[in-house]
Amino acid sequence: MHPPYKRGTGYTFMRWMLNLPQKPLAFHASIGKIDRSSTGDGTLYCVIVEDASGVRHVVAEKQTCEHKWQDLVADLSPWKGQRVKFMLVSDPGPANNNYGDHSSWCDLRFDWKE
Repeated sequence: MHPPYKRGTGYTFMRWMLNLPQKPLAFHASIGKIDRSSTGDGTLYCVIVEDASGVRHVVAEKQTCEHKWQDLVADLSPWKGQRVKFMLVSDPGPANNNYGDHSSWCDLRFDWKE
């Protein structure tokens, strides 16, 4: 997922509607920049939950410019038993520099939270 760059900067995202179970749940992913892409100033990876009233909550985020896989974990327990919008966002970061922001999300999974 590469943030937009041709007509200005911004973020790119994937969004799903989820009916979360009654049990505490955690989301896990591996994030990283595509090999041989420019390091730039890094990509900001965010996991966002939008609740039924439309309020967005950033539940995990990490900015990196490294070409290696890193773990990103989000606790979804506060919304157990609710229907939410779930978003994975690749953002150019606070400086809006999207040069080399070839970002990857991998090994996406939901696990019961212990």
